[in-house]
Amino acid sequence: MTDHSLSDEYKPTSEYERGRADRMLAIYRGKPTELLGRMQLNCHRHGGFFSIGHRLTLPNMPPRDIWQDCQDCKREQQDQAQRERAALDLVHAMRERASRVHGAGIPLRFRDRAFETYKATTPGQIRALTMARDYVEQFAENRAKGLGLVMAGHPGTGKSHLSSSIMLSLVDRYVVRYVTCMEMIQEIRATWRRDSDRSEGQALEEFGATIDLLVVDEVGVQYGTDGEQTLLFGVLDQRYRNMLPTILLTNQDKDGFRGFVGERVMDRLTETAKWIPFKGESYRATARKEAA
Repeated sequence: MTDHSLSDEYKPTSEYERGRADRMLAIYRGKPTELLGRMQLNCHRHGGFFSIGHRLTLPNMPPRDIWQDCQDCKREQQDQAQRERAALDLVHAMRERASRVHGAGIPLRFRDRAFETYKATTPGQIRALTMARDYVEQFAENRAKGLGLVMAGHPGTGKSHLSSSIMLSLVDRYVVRYVTCMEMIQEIRATWRRDSDRSEGQALEEFGATIDLLVVDEVGVQYGTDGEQTLLFGVLDQRYRNMLPTILLTNQDKDGFRGFVGERVMDRLTETAKWIPFKGESYRATARKEAA
C-alpha cells in the first residue's frame, strides 16, 4: 500500500465519486461518520487506485477509518458471483425440465427428438413436419379451442418422433402427458379393484380435465372391444367438453381407425382434430441405412 496524498479538504467532484461516497455513507446510515478524503492505495492485481475514506465514530469505541477497496477487484468479484449464480440457475432449470419431462411420461428413447433432427425428405414428411411445427407455434390458440391431431401411418414412419418434438417444445409451459392407449385403459380399469385409492370417475377426470395436452399412442393395437371403446370415449368426451386438445397416434388408416374407436369418438375427432398421414418407407429403416 502506497500513501501518496491525503486531502482533509477533499470533496467528491465527479458523479462517479459522489455515488461511491453516497454508497459508503448508506452503509453506515445513522452512524456518525466523517469524510476523510481521498488516498491513493495500491492493489497487488490492478496497481494504484484512489480510495475514498470515512471515519466511523461510535460511543465508547475508538474511531475507525474505513477506506474503499479496489473497485476493479470488487467488479471482478461481482462478475464471478453473477457467473456462479447463472450456472446454478442453469443447473436448476435443467433439473426442473428433466423432472417435467419424466413426469410427462415421455419415453426415454424419444427425449432427444427435436424438430431439427427429423429428416424430412419426401413431400409427405415435409408436410407432417410443417404441421407439427405449426401446431406448437399456434398452441395457445389450439389449447383455447381444444384442437388436436391424429398422426396415422405404418410403424416407424416418424409419428413418435414428431409427437415427442411437440411435447418437448411445450413441456416447460404446459402440463403434457404421454400414454399408450392400453396403459390408459389399464389405469382406468385398475380403479375397479377393491384396494384402489381412487374411483373410475377420478381417473377419467385426471385424463379428461387436468392435462393441457394428452398424447395417446398405439390407438388401434388393442382389440377394440365395446369396453375399450367406452373407456376411450369417456376420456375423449371429457376432453372435448373441457376443450382440451388430444394427439392420437395410430398405425391404422381412416377406415381401420374408425372401426377401432367407434363412431362416437370419430365424430368428436372430425370436429377437433387434424389428420396427418405418415406414408412411405419406415423412417427408422431409412435412418439405419444412412448410418450404415
